[in-house]
Amino acid sequence: MGETAAVAELVAEKRKLKKSLFRFDMIFFTVCAIVALDTIGASSAGGPQSLFWLAVSAVTFLVPYGLITAELGAAFPTEGATYDWVRLAYGHFWGAIVSVLYWLSNPIWLGGTLTATSIAALDALWGTKLGGNILPELIVGFFFIWIAVGMNILSLRYMKWAPNLGAIIRILLIRPSTRHSLWS
Repeated sequence: MGETAAVAELVAEKRKLKKSLFRFDMIFFTVCAIVALDTIGASSAGGPQSLFWLAVSAVTFLVPYGLITAELGAAFPTEGATYDWVRLAYGHFWGAIVSVLYWLSNPIWLGGTLTATSIAALDALWGTKLGGNILPELIVGFFFIWIAVGMNILSLRYMKWAPNLGAIIRILLIRPSTRHSLWS
C-alpha cells in the first residue's frame, strides 16, 4: 500500500511542475557550470593538449554524470532532487544531511570564492582599488551576494537568461585563446 501511495504522490507532484528549461538552456547551463573563467587562462596556456584532456574528461566524467542525473531525474520527477533521491534510498535523516551539506557549501562558494574573484576582477580589469579597502570590499560583496540571491529567488523561467548569457560569454572568451594556442 505504501508503494502505491508513493507513486500517486509522485504523479501528483509531476503535474505541478512546469517545464522551463529546454535542450538549448541545458547545454548552456552545462557550459556555464563546467567552463570556469579562472581556468580559461590555464587551459589556453596548456596548448592543444588541453583540448585532448577536455575531450577525455567529457567522455569519462561528463557523459556518465549526465546519464546518471538524467536517469535519477526521470525515475524521481520531484522538485526535491538530491534530497528526494537520498530520502527514498536511506530515509529522512540522511536526506536532511545531504541538504544541509549542499546548502552549507553554497554560502562559502558564493560569499567567499565568487565575491573575492569578482573584487579581484574589478581591480584587474577596471583598475579599481577595492582590494585591501575593507568598506568598499564589503559594499561590493554585499551587492554581489544579494544580486545573486535575488536572481536565484526569481522564477527560473525568467532568470535562465543569466547562465545562458554567461555561457555565451565563456564560449567567446575560449574561442580566441584556443585558436591562438593551436596556430601559434
